Amino acid sequence: MAEETENKKTEDKKTEDKEALKAQPKSNTLMIVAIGALVFIVILIGILVAVLIGKDDHNTHESPAPTTHGTPTNVDQHDAHQEQKPKSPSEATRKLSEIGTIHPLEILVVNLKSDNGRRYLKTLISLEITDPKLSIELTLKNAVIRDKIIRILSSKSVEEVASTKGKQTLVDQITGALNSMLDTKSINSIYFTEFVVQ
Repeated sequence: MAEETENKKTEDKKTEDKEALKAQPKSNTLMIVAIGALVFIVILIGILVAVLIGKDDHNTHESPAPTTHGTPTNVDQHDAHQEQKPKSPSEATRKLSEIGTIHPLEILVVNLKSDNGRRYLKTLISLEITDPKLSIELTLKNAVIRDKIIRILSSKSVEEVASTKGKQTLVDQITGALNSMLDTKSINSIYFTEFVVQ
């Protein structure tokens, strides 16, 4: 009788083991399906974020405009490429030899006027000056120049600076403001060598 009980226990144990083995593939399959669903959701969220960011970039950045006689009429910097962009038709036809001395400024990061959250402009500006000696004075009075430019830029909204016309207005305002601080109108123009709105 003890032997019969022992055999029954062994049979019960074998049955339990078989049931456990049958249940294990189901749990593995369920786990694989769950992981696949999770990966799909993560990819879907990534695509959604990329579309939304791309849509925002499209609204705040301009694409380069067509060229006139092989000379760009409007070029924004993308990534690490730094190119000077002519602002007016007369500058678009100017030869490089006709452009005065270029005095680069340091990167400026300013908050823009915004009703819907914090927006900022990161820009790198170079000044075209008529007298190379003026570069020394501009370097010595860099703080005053930066302050004047920051005040002008921070008074603008994203909509005002995102368009070509808005950038031209900035060029005119900054050039006029800086020339009003000098004895002679020695600043011909300014060039945005980097212009990023976020």
